[in-house]
Amino acid sequence: MLKVGIRIHYASGNRNGKWNVGARSPEIPEITAAPTLGSAMSIRISALDHVVLNVSNVETSAVWYQQVLGMRRKDFEPAPGRPVRVSLSFGNQKINLRRIPADDRGQIALKGALCFLTETAPADVVAHLKACSVAIEEGPVEKHGAVGMLISVYCRDPDGRLIEISAYED
Repeated sequence: MLKVGIRIHYASGNRNGKWNVGARSPEIPEITAAPTLGSAMSIRISALDHVVLNVSNVETSAVWYQQVLGMRRKDFEPAPGRPVRVSLSFGNQKINLRRIPADDRGQIALKGALCFLTETAPADVVAHLKACSVAIEEGPVEKHGAVGMLISVYCRDPDGRLIEISAYED
């Protein structure tokens, strides 16, 4: 029998606006499940709709993702007393940018990695990044993607997050 352990983590805010991220909720127990093949109750994820990125400066990040990666910006009307919400769309997906106050940045990791697919040739990706004065971390290099081999070029966004720009090999 295959056993799958699931640990549930959460982020909660307290009255002071501080976030407790990654702590295990005392109300939610650790779950151990034994899935059965062909079960009527299964979840199949078909796509990623959006991602929320924690950033130090929403405007700086929005401009970078627009200029360097060609994303389309959309501003949303905020709730009363809240800042304008900013999203960046590409294809059928979007990124929402969320500013993390300076005093909370030590508690919430700004870094991570994202891989974006492109139809642009790797040499043209390199040329574009250089034209935007974006340092190339690595590439073009061959990597394993979700459905085949990729040719990837790596750089970093304004918060130091690793960005992989990839094209599937023909």
